Amino acid sequence: MNTTLLKLLHVYHLHRKKKFAEAYIQFEKYLPMIQEDDSLLVLALVQGAILAYERGDEENHIKLLGKAYEIDSQCLLVCTLLSNNNKNINLNEKQTSPRQLIDYSMKLYEQTKSKYYEHPFEKLLAGSIPLSWGFLRDISAYIHFIEGNIRYARQIWRNLLSECPNNAMLFLHIGEINKYEKLTINARICINIAILLERNISSLTLLKAEQIREELKAVKS
Repeated sequence: MNTTLLKLLHVYHLHRKKKFAEAYIQFEKYLPMIQEDDSLLVLALVQGAILAYERGDEENHIKLLGKAYEIDSQCLLVCTLLSNNNKNINLNEKQTSPRQLIDYSMKLYEQTKSKYYEHPFEKLLAGSIPLSWGFLRDISAYIHFIEGNIRYARQIWRNLLSECPNNAMLFLHIGEINKYEKLTINARICINIAILLERNISSLTLLKAEQIREELKAVKS
């Protein structure tokens, strides 16, 4: 088996066991050993970026994805992860907005949806990141939300929720919109549903929902 792949798998298994600190230490140890022409270098950078995100290290999350983008700007996984941020990113010495990135990701998906995982490990690495049209629409809706296009965001999320009625992330997002529009009762309902759906999972969705629930406690209905 490829030596680089063995390293990737080792860190992946640490990640799966939620040993994020140990996994990141191992990642930092093996990354300098990977040759620049190694076909798995992009996936190694993505792996490090996902670990950085899990550890709350946004700076390194973006930095590692940016390096991966410089190597392969047509990697759908890289472009999708980059688009899932709420600020402009400097890519190849050019400021790129989340809207530009998600539009580009959706175009890539349309072109490559029959083979968007170029390597078997890419699918394994993606894990809970479903490179699907629905996932891209969800990111697009969130970008609409942060841009202030509330009506478009709400419509997309409502449509997605009709397709995936047990998706905690969608209830979280709709709860965020209701909170923004000061629809406190509706916001509480959506946030509580998100927490209920994620109650047995230690996830960023659950942490965010619990944070919003605490914020809503101080708001009069």
